[in-house]
Amino acid sequence: MYLIEEFFLASLEMKNFEWADFFFRIIKKQFPKSVKVTRLCGMFYEATGDWIKAKEIYIELINSEPTDA
Repeated sequence: MYLIEEFFLASLEMKNFEWADFFFRIIKKQFPKSVKVTRLCGMFYEATGDWIKAKEIYIELINSEPTDA
């Protein structure tokens, strides 16, 4: 799983959002309710420039897991 996450992050860095979405779907399918997956989703929206959606996800994370740094 770690390798797929690295491919996801590399795709975001290269601004290849089609591949990033592909890798994210694999990760989300294996860990649908993971806090880390939710954080990666926020990163995806942030990288694509959807700041409002990214902010909503980060606020949701803070509210649901206030002790998670």
